[in-house]
Amino acid sequence: YVPDGDWNRYELDNAFSIYIPGTMELKAIYKPFVTPMGSNFTAIDNDEAVFLRGQRFMSANNGHDTYCCVTIFHATGTPGDAESHNQAPDITPADKEALRPLIDHEVSPYSFIEHPTYRWVDIAGTKAIEASYSRTSDDGPVSCRLYMLQNYDEIAKVVVTYREKDAHLWKDDLEKVISTFEWNNPK
Repeated sequence: YVPDGDWNRYELDNAFSIYIPGTMELKAIYKPFVTPMGSNFTAIDNDEAVFLRGQRFMSANNGHDTYCCVTIFHATGTPGDAESHNQAPDITPADKEALRPLIDHEVSPYSFIEHPTYRWVDIAGTKAIEASYSRTSDDGPVSCRLYMLQNYDEIAKVVVTYREKDAHLWKDDLEKVISTFEWNNPK
């Protein structure tokens, strides 16, 4: 899936690419790791990146303060540590237990409103476990989706969050972000 409009493509850690809406910006601490690769395409030479609502969004919406975030992470292991990119075995209680510390870390220092539900999603042949939940915040409930993607000897984590009272601003775009994920070398 390639989004229409003003989205930017990012490649993380030379492992995968993902598109982010143009209304979001890479958090400043990651800027030293950035290499422009052409119009609307940027390489990030790091294993993590965080995108938040950007100044362009603020200007277009009269300074409306809102919360949305896309966090992406990549790790490499040894061959066979993970499933192949296109495998989707049953999600077992052990899988949920293994994911729970990652989700708890994302929720902290807040608490769950709705505990995670799990399912497989298909992204043009690449499989991802989706954990869907909501949490508290300082300004109302936040809708969250954590995606775990495997590729034989590497994993990617993509977390998409937005404040529920601003769903009309973010939901449609942020639910499409995962559909743009693509491994550089699917295994």
